[in-house]
Amino acid sequence: MYSSFGRKIFEAKDSQSVADEIKVLTAKLRERKPSLDEFKVAFQEISYTNKNSKQKSLVRYILQKFSEHNSYKFPVDFDDLTIEHIAPQAMIGKNDWSEFDVGRIGNLIFLDEGMNGKLDKKEFKDKKTILKKNKYSVPDYVLEVNKWRPKDIIEHTRIMAEMAYNQIWIF
Repeated sequence: MYSSFGRKIFEAKDSQSVADEIKVLTAKLRERKPSLDEFKVAFQEISYTNKNSKQKSLVRYILQKFSEHNSYKFPVDFDDLTIEHIAPQAMIGKNDWSEFDVGRIGNLIFLDEGMNGKLDKKEFKDKKTILKKNKYSVPDYVLEVNKWRPKDIIEHTRIMAEMAYNQIWIF
């Protein structure tokens, strides 16, 4: 579909023909839009850890879109931000913490390298206090909960999926 669209745009004789092809492609894409439930299932499968880094670029893209949508402020450019695991990767294998849960998109935020290093393996309440004190942008859900457990990560991921579907990637 995309290569066909590209050829048609390349072969278009004028701007009206290009506009017509864009309308056709947009209509085709709208027909293929997954349902919210399908989207949530796929969104829940996104995970990034040091051991499972295949989706790192996707995670960075998603975190950037959420940051832009929520008007988060950062002291550096997006390219200089690092991915912070709210529940640290050191938790993997302890109690109920699986690698997949620690890597879920709902457990990840953008931070500059300096702050990421300061938070390192600190407890959730300490991380939250440091982030608030230093006026870092943090998702509301993270600020509202008192404990950070796998079920909270799953809920935050669900909330993010709904926001992504209904507010960020709408078409």
